[in-house]
Amino acid sequence: MADGGFAADHPPRPDQPFYVAPNFDGATERNAYRAQLIPVACWRVDNIRFEFDSSFVKPEIAAELSLLAAKMKAHPKAPISIFGHADPVGKDDYNKKLSGRRAIAIYAILTRKTDMWETLYKDPDDHWGLKSVQIMLTALGYDPGPATGAGSAKTTAAVKKFQGDDGTLTPDGDPGPLTREKLFKAYMDKTCVDESGAAFQLGDSDFLARGADPDGKGDYQGCGEFNPVLIFSNAEEKEFKKPGKKKARDEANSPNRRVVIFLFRPESIVTPGKWPCPLATEGDEGCKKRFWSDGETRRLNTDERREYPVTHDTFACRFYDRIAFKSPCETIAPIPLATIDFKIWNARFEPAEGFCGDKVKLLADTDLPDGDAVQINFTPKQGASPNLTQQDTQSTGGKIEVEWEIHDVDFKSGATFLENVELEAKFTAAKAAPATSTLLKVKAMRDTNEETFKRDITWNGFGNHSEFKQKTDQFKTTITANFKIVKSWGASYIDFRSIGFTGTAGGAPFEGHRWGRSTGVNAQAPNEYYDGTQWLPLPAGFTMTAANYQAITFHQEGSNFVSANGGTWPETFTDYDFNSPANVAKRDAWCTETHDRWSDHFILRREHCTSQKSTHCCVYDTELKLILTQVETFTAADHVVFVAEGYMRANAANWFMGDPDLSTAAHETGHRIDNPDEYVDGATDSSLNGDGAVNGIDENCIMGQNMTVVKKRHLHAMASTHKKAIKNKYGRDYEYEILNK
Repeated sequence: MADGGFAADHPPRPDQPFYVAPNFDGATERNAYRAQLIPVACWRVDNIRFEFDSSFVKPEIAAELSLLAAKMKAHPKAPISIFGHADPVGKDDYNKKLSGRRAIAIYAILTRKTDMWETLYKDPDDHWGLKSVQIMLTALGYDPGPATGAGSAKTTAAVKKFQGDDGTLTPDGDPGPLTREKLFKAYMDKTCVDESGAAFQLGDSDFLARGADPDGKGDYQGCGEFNPVLIFSNAEEKEFKKPGKKKARDEANSPNRRVVIFLFRPESIVTPGKWPCPLATEGDEGCKKRFWSDGETRRLNTDERREYPVTHDTFACRFYDRIAFKSPCETIAPIPLATIDFKIWNARFEPAEGFCGDKVKLLADTDLPDGDAVQINFTPKQGASPNLTQQDTQSTGGKIEVEWEIHDVDFKSGATFLENVELEAKFTAAKAAPATSTLLKVKAMRDTNEETFKRDITWNGFGNHSEFKQKTDQFKTTITANFKIVKSWGASYIDFRSIGFTGTAGGAPFEGHRWGRSTGVNAQAPNEYYDGTQWLPLPAGFTMTAANYQAITFHQEGSNFVSANGGTWPETFTDYDFNSPANVAKRDAWCTETHDRWSDHFILRREHCTSQKSTHCCVYDTELKLILTQVETFTAADHVVFVAEGYMRANAANWFMGDPDLSTAAHETGHRIDNPDEYVDGATDSSLNGDGAVNGIDENCIMGQNMTVVKKRHLHAMASTHKKAIKNKYGRDYEYEILNK
């Protein structure tokens, strides 16, 4: 069901047996029988979807047309016929033709027959005019100004823009016949769509008479005022004839002004020449020939209010009465309009499109008294967006106006995300009939181009190079840390300056330092040093601390084993299979562990965004991928990771495959995405405080001594890179924050 109508299935009718009498001459005479014309479903659109006293179809009818598309999909090969109806006020002949024009308008939009709309546009009894052009331009995203029917510079400019965008029209600002043809077609395509937003268009074969009659006999017709669903009581009729009651009468009569489509049994077909209804463009005489014998009496007011669902005696046409009997589209209770004294109209968004986080205005005109409460509820035309909430406001000075920040519009559609979601707003008030706005196009910032983060920094005397790629796809922001790795061998270098060592020796290039190795049970801590000629035990009085020795790696260049930090190893290392199954498995395990430690625990959200965390509006999932690519040659600019066998104390540039703790790779990757150590004597940043860190120290985190959990601050570089990516693609300079998921 939609605000302006609905679709429904008819209750099934059992097949009736045929009783056929014998004929007199079996050779020349035949008994013939024909299946009854039985509807299986129906569709109804109410007066609210047409301009007043006109056949022009408002853009909001898209909601009802999508229901028709769904109903026809549910009943394949069920042909349709269209019936227009008017209220029992005014002259019979005028109402017959108005209802016919509305049936024609619906037929034309379903079939995309723009020439039929052109005929309606030019009909002096109809009221399309420039106002209809302005409404269509607005629905198509142009800005002709208010749809008043009066010409303006904005309207001329909007027409020119439409003509220019078309590419085949002369951009002169005149909405003449050629321009209207293109405008009608674009508006039809925009408005007549199915539930998914795809085009919904019918052909001759979809109609009951299969388009056999050029004037639509059997396919569409107007019933005028002869089949109202309600007829006022004598008392009501008398009250409505009093001065000043015309508006109330029109509102109370609105259930009678409708267009109904019946879907008939599959493969049903009629011959236009035998169809009882007159053409949509003809007068009322043909209809009256099909009245019940008491048809004129049925049209009269009586002491009691009569409603077709209850009394079944308000339809004068016996043909239509038989088709519509017990139809869900003709048995709805009339809207209790006795309490509706006011209107809301021209409901709209300004501007008509935006991103999540943008502010738009919800506007409408009204004759409600100042201070009357108005509720605004949102309906997405695509997807679900379950977290959208009602906006409450009041009428003031003939206007309804509220500023609304776009939020909680969810672009999720199955396993993927939509590029745009169209949003409809429904304005309701206790004293006014509801009004539905034009559509707001909410555009998704779901994807970005790839950006690169690079930074060189020194923390507590230790240099660090951070570098990664980052891209957002389908509301997931992914850091890709692609490290080039080099087969290496591990050792140590020891700082003996505290006990008076000076100079260099044995290929170690650092003042007061010497190469070290471990021959004891602790593979991480050296127990010997090289003095330039031989290996010796560590000097008496020297105490090892975390600050006076470091692991170092050597890679092979020819017959030498060279450190990227400078110096050569005094001996030859024993070769090993870098790509043995065990070593490959260890590196794969590093990548998996690092991904799992860093991914899917946090979200990126625009600062001040009011969307819920579960809504992908200004919210992004987060991921980190570690990729290790072996290379044979490299330069200093590659910032490679040297990977060796054994178990030594790793750092950002030197990793060891014998390390039993997979957390080490996740920790060292943290350095490459711009995070210092957070343990005593490490590469710390003492200015780091908050989120568990005190003066740069937080032992219980991925960058701390215990290498446990990732915390929000560790993704600060992701947030700043995402800000850059959004600005580069969408031109919006937003700040982003990391939040727990």
